[in-house]
Amino acid sequence: EQKKIESDLEVREQFISEIEQYLNKEEFDELEKIADELTKGKSRFPGGDCKIDRFYEAIQPSTGYETVKVDWPERIAKLKKWTAQKPKSVYANIALGCAQIGNAWDIRGSGLVDTVSHKQMADFMEMLKQAETTLNKISEKRKDCPHWYRDMQQVGLGLGYDLATMTKYFEEVTALEPLYWSAYEGHAVYLLPRWHGHPGDWEHFAEAASNKIGGAEGDILYSEIAWRISRYYDADQFFK
Repeated sequence: EQKKIESDLEVREQFISEIEQYLNKEEFDELEKIADELTKGKSRFPGGDCKIDRFYEAIQPSTGYETVKVDWPERIAKLKKWTAQKPKSVYANIALGCAQIGNAWDIRGSGLVDTVSHKQMADFMEMLKQAETTLNKISEKRKDCPHWYRDMQQVGLGLGYDLATMTKYFEEVTALEPLYWSAYEGHAVYLLPRWHGHPGDWEHFAEAASNKIGGAEGDILYSEIAWRISRYYDADQFFK
């Protein structure tokens, strides 16, 4: 079992490395081709992760606990070349939105709101609004790629979209791809008390989402949501 897990991790790491190389070399046609194939094929890694989700993780990298250091202005400049070449490309604009979101959260930092300065917050909001503008340019094509919704969840989290809007995005993306795990994570994070929810909200959401899928896949989904949200708690508090 351990060998399988290591193999899955190795496959994902190699995949992300390859995407980063294409980006660094500005091979946008290849990136466009890969993104299109992964989206239309609904490809997954052996561990169950959607490959298109990891494709965009190469653009907006995260260890899961802290954002990996990236030269965001440089990355945004590269991605603007992609959108300049293909202004109507859903994949190019989602990628640019990812980078703008990554830059925004890097500016803000990962601390609670009382640790964020007024300037940091103003710059954070401005960068998120840039991402919002980028993504809204292709909003009519949003159903062509589920990661558009994941980007908008991150924008909505920071800009304070209301629950009805966030629920609409969640319902749309899961109608397209019922097992797009990161969309469940995005909605659960929004429902955390530290953001826009109340105690018990994300737990009830996880249970309802799991029951809706049902069976083994529902159980796996519940464990994925719980694992992804556990990073926002101390271990002893989370399990209580």
